[in-house]
Amino acid sequence: MRVEMKYPPKLGWPERILAVAVAVLVLFVGLTLGIVILGILAAVAAVVGVRLWWLRRRLRREGLQGEASIIETHYEVVEEQHLLPPPNPGKRHRRRV
Repeated sequence: MRVEMKYPPKLGWPERILAVAVAVLVLFVGLTLGIVILGILAAVAAVVGVRLWWLRRRLRREGLQGEASIIETHYEVVEEQHLLPPPNPGKRHRRRV
């Protein structure tokens, strides 16, 4: 007994209606999730932008209100000091890995 299979199988009207309904539902859910994700990203970008604007504004105001000052100090030049003894010229220096 031989069974013949037809590819692609013919769909009846109920299957076609169901396939279209599922495709529309998947498209609707995908677009909805995309819009929600874009909205969340836009909100995060707005919060970060407002925060940066506020910090720059505050720094500008503090910079204008404060007076410039000169810091004076004393320093002393010390001769060069070697913290490690110079390597022995007779021995080869090997690096440890």
